[in-house]
Amino acid sequence: MLTVREVTSFPFRFYNFVGIKLFQWDDNDTLNKRQKYTLILTLIIFVMNFLCKFSCFLLRKYEDAQELTKLISYFGFAVNGVFKMLSVWIGRETLHAVIKDLEKNFPRTSSECHEYKFYEQYAFVKRHMYLLSLIHWSIAIVFMLFPIVQSSFEYLANFNGNGKFIYRFPYIMTYPFDHHTPAGFIFAYITQLIGGITVHSYFCGSDCLLLATIHLVNMQFVSLALRIKKFKSQTYEKDLEQLRKILKSGKIGEEMMSQEWYLADNRYQRMLILAIARSQRPAHLTAYKFFMISMESFANLMTTSYQFFTLLKARMEEHD
Repeated sequence: MLTVREVTSFPFRFYNFVGIKLFQWDDNDTLNKRQKYTLILTLIIFVMNFLCKFSCFLLRKYEDAQELTKLISYFGFAVNGVFKMLSVWIGRETLHAVIKDLEKNFPRTSSECHEYKFYEQYAFVKRHMYLLSLIHWSIAIVFMLFPIVQSSFEYLANFNGNGKFIYRFPYIMTYPFDHHTPAGFIFAYITQLIGGITVHSYFCGSDCLLLATIHLVNMQFVSLALRIKKFKSQTYEKDLEQLRKILKSGKIGEEMMSQEWYLADNRYQRMLILAIARSQRPAHLTAYKFFMISMESFANLMTTSYQFFTLLKARMEEHD
């Protein structure tokens, strides 16, 4: 039997992995000891990494703009992940209320889930959440492990010639201790890995939660459209009560025109015109009111990112 909790379970795993519990589904849904210790550890390491990274702006001298650009990019990435997590945390009560409200209209039986094609829609969103996470974590793991793998291969290649191990790190940081000793290197690298995993969990948890919530709303639209299609007029008051629960969706408007509206009360027919008109005005998401989130804006963002990447690549080739 498919439930709202199951649909949203995947994104919440990323938060639970780093010890964050946004809200409780029931009295038994609490943080265990492992999650509590993980939360304390990740917060301590994150604060330490943040201070070490921020101190680079004050204490480190840069040979060129390329190194400074890399630091700004790393710092911006971490801040972006934290703001994503904080935005979800601050709005967790509203999110909980929305999910619980969606749960009220969710099918109660497996046959209804099949009738409203909820299993197919859940398989679709789950596939995309898995794909998004796979791509994100593949890039993250390669980025975080590449420095130590590169240094290890160089050291082994020159082992017979007494090659020296070069201490490389995923992120640029300044430490209050010598991190170019074996013990300092191991400590710094492990804390950077934990910090990176924490931020990437924030990213994947927030993005997948947005994806799951949007599809939950879309699933409600599908079920509402099918219910409207099967709608049978009763009395004016009961008809309005059913109409009041309807949200905005183009599919809703189509099904309203397909129902037996001509058998309903004249007052209901007049109200139906307003509901159809409202359903034809599309709803959309905005990035904190700066721009509308769509495939077009996503394509523009990817184009700008690629242009920035080619600019950095050209600058690096010039120095080589």
